[in-house]
Amino acid sequence: MAAMQIFEANKGENKLMSMTVNIVLKGHVLFYKYPKINSDSWRIFFICDDDHTCSVSEGSGTSTPLFTNQNDTITIAPPLLGTGNGYGTDTDCIFNMAALYAHNKNDLERTDPPTCSKNYLYLELPLCDYFGKDPALGDYYVQYVGQVLPVPPLARISARCRSVRFVLTTDHAFSVTASRGPSIHVGYVDGGNVTLTFNNDCQVYNDPTSNESTDLYDFVHSISGKKFVWGMLPHLYWNQKNTDSKEFMVNPQSGDCDPVGIDPPPGP
Repeated sequence: MAAMQIFEANKGENKLMSMTVNIVLKGHVLFYKYPKINSDSWRIFFICDDDHTCSVSEGSGTSTPLFTNQNDTITIAPPLLGTGNGYGTDTDCIFNMAALYAHNKNDLERTDPPTCSKNYLYLELPLCDYFGKDPALGDYYVQYVGQVLPVPPLARISARCRSVRFVLTTDHAFSVTASRGPSIHVGYVDGGNVTLTFNNDCQVYNDPTSNESTDLYDFVHSISGKKFVWGMLPHLYWNQKNTDSKEFMVNPQSGDCDPVGIDPPPGP
């Protein structure tokens, strides 16, 4: 039986106001809107390996790893309620694969099921507003990966957020469960405000000889056949020059595994 961790919360008997639930995504994660008959939803994929284990925590509490070395689905039950129309503020600072600096719109299509060399955890949320947060400490760059130029050009971009926050509500206590992993329980607080952080950031210094942004092409593919990599300049410089100099060793804030969105969303 899956282990259960209980977070302390007061349970109001006479519920007058919904509880706000902030879902924060950090690290190696891809998200986009998914069209459904009744209402769109958010599709969220956490790309996992030994260095990205996707833990969840409430507030500043203890983190509970959800990844168990295999593909899995994260379920929130009872389901949370969406707020707004799927937009928010500070979203321009989130790296967008469909922006002009990358694929532009109409060049990406979903790959169902994903063709992954790595494992992933999948989470679906009802449509709600979202916000960029936690600005990065340095500039991000993007470069085209192809055969046109011997050294692909670099372009500095404004996308520098290290996490994304989705805002939902609930009128009930709820559980967060990975079917093959642990569960956590979040109590209801009348009119309260709770934050759950799903952290899939690097747990060690990045391998500077690879760029983890290429993992996202297991979930979407480009109609034009193009691919891009992104991150902070030292990381891209290492890949570009293939240097052995340790002065270019990059830390977990190298930018190639921060949250990435696709807006407009990829096609079928």
